[in-house]
Amino acid sequence: MDNIEMEKILDALDRRVALGEIDIGTYKKLKAKFSTQVGHSEEPISAAVSALPKEAVSLQCPGCMAPLPLPSDPSQVSVVCDYCGGTFALQTASEEMDRLKSDIRKWISQVAGNAGIGTTVDEASRKFIFNDKLLPPLKNAADRATDIFSLTRYQSLFTFSLLTGLPSSPFHQTLRSAPNLNYLVDKIKETVVRVQSPEIRLFAIGEKEQYELHALEVRCLEAGYLSNVRHHLASPTPDGFHKAKTNLHALNELYNTTNQLVSAIDPSLAAFSDALATRMKLLEEAVNILEDLFCSADGVMTDYVAENLESIAEKLEQTASAIEATGMKPRETVPAAEGTRNDADTIRILATCVRFYGQCGAEAGMPFTTFLANLEEMVDKAQTPSSDLRWLSAFLSNLTLHMESTAGEASLPVVSDFGWAEGRMVALVKSSFLGGKESVDEERKILLPFWLAELDFSQQKGVIFKKGSMASGLILTEAMRHNKQCFVINSSDPLNEQCYGAIRSRTTIGYSTPAVVPVVGSDDALKYMKQFVSSTQGYAGGNVRQLQLIYLPVIGARYYTKKSERREILAPSSSIALSHFDVRSLRIGTKEVLFAR
Repeated sequence: MDNIEMEKILDALDRRVALGEIDIGTYKKLKAKFSTQVGHSEEPISAAVSALPKEAVSLQCPGCMAPLPLPSDPSQVSVVCDYCGGTFALQTASEEMDRLKSDIRKWISQVAGNAGIGTTVDEASRKFIFNDKLLPPLKNAADRATDIFSLTRYQSLFTFSLLTGLPSSPFHQTLRSAPNLNYLVDKIKETVVRVQSPEIRLFAIGEKEQYELHALEVRCLEAGYLSNVRHHLASPTPDGFHKAKTNLHALNELYNTTNQLVSAIDPSLAAFSDALATRMKLLEEAVNILEDLFCSADGVMTDYVAENLESIAEKLEQTASAIEATGMKPRETVPAAEGTRNDADTIRILATCVRFYGQCGAEAGMPFTTFLANLEEMVDKAQTPSSDLRWLSAFLSNLTLHMESTAGEASLPVVSDFGWAEGRMVALVKSSFLGGKESVDEERKILLPFWLAELDFSQQKGVIFKKGSMASGLILTEAMRHNKQCFVINSSDPLNEQCYGAIRSRTTIGYSTPAVVPVVGSDDALKYMKQFVSSTQGYAGGNVRQLQLIYLPVIGARYYTKKSERREILAPSSSIALSHFDVRSLRIGTKEVLFAR
């Protein structure tokens, strides 16, 4: 027989062992016999092992499975992980890796029927063994290891201390629902070492097989990296910022590698991985800015920093759209896009804080962390159990505008006429047989913020203000506190025209009359108004068209006799009945604001 016929016999033997038609012992004997006749002097798998590059393989962190740095000193007995921050004994880590590698060899021997190193199984048979014997259990192990993490892996990754106490922060909701890192690592450890082992890779000789192994590696490794990012940013320190960036950089490289590896095999996955890599790169830039804000002792160019943050947020929005357009299944794209947009919203909030810091703290050299601590106290007092990122964004925007208007730098609708006050105070004086007639003093003038909207509703019995076939008026709700109380001002009330006049001719709040900070966002105000309209007889079915924030003049009056006294809060319309509230001064940076409770 010539060499060509011998090669056909050898190929037939490979197919028969791959299909399980002959056992490995018989296969090896026949293969050795015929291989010598065609000059096969070395077994294929042994040759492949010999051809592997002889590179130093780093140990992996027992805490998160990231690569541990190589010791710089031969006498070094422990090492600190750059990813999770854990400190581990080198001997322990080395013994753990040796144990896992030994287990892998035994597992391959059991699953592949001893078709490992030192056998003569050729490439076609190795590929069959990989797809039929090795890959299915690897996939099952990866599924079991990462299933609990799959719901949260792509959710919000960016945060800073202002969001720590926010009841509905997407980041902290994700952090609370994500599995404990130690539990996660225990699940993924064996799978990671298996898919990374040279012994497995000898069977993954095709492009598709290499892609399958890499996909499993990504699923396991990203779980640890993403968990590390969240835990380091949740309690920010210089070391924490550094490690968060290290993990984000590792994720960027992981997704970029996937993009390159699968671009010809799976364009949708390649595009998805590219978008995820972009997200990680942008978040690394944002963390770098956050680190500078928290750790820098020098002055901060607030406008420049805020512009950079706003640019990152805009790019993240574009990345979220790119994720949705990849063609991947919704179970992947929906949480990834949502998480990316939550990160963008959080970074915009940070940009707003930086601009606000420029108004009241940066110019005096106050550290950003001190300013932020003041702001955190204010947010803690202003929020409700349902406050979320949208509320926080609206609150900070309104607070910034309030401060600018107080300083004469921004115009708002302000009704500042107190001419009604004396007549209203006198009109509410009471007399009694025992106590006599009350005296009245004005204790305080103040401007209070309200949300204002137009209200149109069908004419119904009991409605006293009419306009054609429809009744109309203005509806207001307090913006200084979340008491959900609403008031309707009819078109004949003088305050109605004053409100429209204030909208047409805006002015600054100024310092002459103290003004209380608004804490209710426009979304909450509209919700309160619609609830009031739908539940109040005579207004049901009404249409609320929200206008804007407006400041109204309010008087605090003290009524007293020799035997008693009482206090009233008076507004420019008798339709507005305000309950008592306390006003206190809070410092934010170098400025003070009035806050009502």
